[in-house]
Amino acid sequence: MSEELSETERAILEMLRYGAKTAIQVAMDLGVNPSLASTTLKGLRRKGWVVSDIGASAGYRLARPLEKRPEEPGKEVSLASEREAAGPLKRPEFPPVSPPGSPPPETPREEPLPPEPPREAPPPPPRRESRPSVIPPPPDLSEPLPGSEPLRTGGSFLVEEPRPDGALTLARRALESGRGVLCLTRLPPEQVEQRYSIPRQRCRWIGQEENGLWRLDAVHREARLFLEKEPKGLVVLEGLDLFATLYPFVKLAQFVRDMRGLASKSRGTLLVTVNSQALGEKETAVLTGEMETIQP
Repeated sequence: MSEELSETERAILEMLRYGAKTAIQVAMDLGVNPSLASTTLKGLRRKGWVVSDIGASAGYRLARPLEKRPEEPGKEVSLASEREAAGPLKRPEFPPVSPPGSPPPETPREEPLPPEPPREAPPPPPRRESRPSVIPPPPDLSEPLPGSEPLRTGGSFLVEEPRPDGALTLARRALESGRGVLCLTRLPPEQVEQRYSIPRQRCRWIGQEENGLWRLDAVHREARLFLEKEPKGLVVLEGLDLFATLYPFVKLAQFVRDMRGLASKSRGTLLVTVNSQALGEKETAVLTGEMETIQP
């Protein structure tokens, strides 16, 4: 042949050698899809191998005789001989065509994989013994000063009395109970020790130029240093009206506020005595508003 033909085309030409056939007949004889048979016949017609007699539904016949092979002159090309030499004709495999309106073919379901064997859960971590946390209780700022029920740590108190008998008596009781005591008094330390049984080492003589305790800042520093060494200590400031003769009352009132803040911050106790007759009722009322008044 001068043109290369497929196996299906050769089979169709060999079939048409014995008479005309329609595309349906060709498909039935070859066992192929009618659409493939019709398409192959139309291709052979374009190549000039077959002609159609009756149009679309007609049969096809050979348009020219089969040529001889050029390499073997005198030998007629026969599809049958070629098929015998090539062996049995292999039927082409095509996917089946479902008729219109039919449901789509079912897709084969994949078999589920066998379930995995259950895995053993890891052992739980060793349980630690929980111990209750011990939280220390907050400090009680309302703790009364031993030997003196009205006084409490962190507080500031005012005693109105012409003589410091009541305040220094409370100081002696606090000292006997084990508390630290500092007496800032205008009385000489020897006299305080003799009359109130408070050691002179616990006393500071205010209003004297020798020790500088006639200044408010020096008195405040003396109280601060004591409270830093003696937690919950008691500071007795006796003779506040003495400073009223040295400083304006506005500055004296600010000094009292500073001393009150110092005692509160260090959880100490401040006890101030004042002679209201010497200081004045108005000034005494101001100090009463700054501190808690008690009667020893």
